Amino acid sequence: MKKILFAIASVMTLALTSCFENTGYNSTYYFSRVVTVTPTSNSVKFVADYTGEEFKSFTNLKTEEQLAQFGLADAKRAELYIRLDVDNENKQEITLEQAQKVDIQSVSNTTPTDSIRPFASWMQKPLFNDYAPIVWVADGYLNVVPVIPSDEEGKYFLTAEKAINDTLYLRLGASYTPNQNKQNSVDKLQCFDLRTLNDTADADLEQRAKMIEVLEAIKQHKSDSMRIVLTGKFEWTKINGKDTIGDMKAITDYFKCEFIR
Repeated sequence: MKKILFAIASVMTLALTSCFENTGYNSTYYFSRVVTVTPTSNSVKFVADYTGEEFKSFTNLKTEEQLAQFGLADAKRAELYIRLDVDNENKQEITLEQAQKVDIQSVSNTTPTDSIRPFASWMQKPLFNDYAPIVWVADGYLNVVPVIPSDEEGKYFLTAEKAINDTLYLRLGASYTPNQNKQNSVDKLQCFDLRTLNDTADADLEQRAKMIEVLEAIKQHKSDSMRIVLTGKFEWTKINGKDTIGDMKAITDYFKCEFIR
């Protein structure tokens, strides 16, 4: 069994109280989390990426009906901005200050026909303290934040490439309208549901073969952990006065593929 590099039970059970014990005065803290949204019969639960923290006792959000007040109606993924108040008796209250729904995209089962342009970079996303990955998998969702030279949101295509042993190779492409001054803009968090690798029935011949190769590797390593190498085209610095385009890769931590049947 390979070692899983992201947080395991010891981190998931980390209590916020340990950070703020015996302060002797009122304190307020702000932090953000990327979460999976899980409505239940009587409440709603937010599970944070990497840390596994479960938030289900916000002072201002307790039921599924209240999700719409924060723009999270029918949301499966979200970014939350949270306020934690701790009084002098160490009593804690957690309030949801702001929230943004994260749109979920499918793995593309057809070869993109749009004009694919290079990325300027992929941004590191702070998930907890000093842990800020470029690309990560949580609850079966692959996540990455692109930086592109555009004033508008880009259109993104995630496609399967191949699998080697316990490593899945995927490619991310971007289609966008470049701005005139070539100033880079950080696009929003892009989230892809890896379960849609199963959608091979309507795939074109090229993509079906690659998706099946990746799915077969997942089946072979069902009881173990895997990782993803994400590749994209990037515009490098000028060489001999010319722009240079080339591939760059980012690698996820190891994760379980139990979400794919």
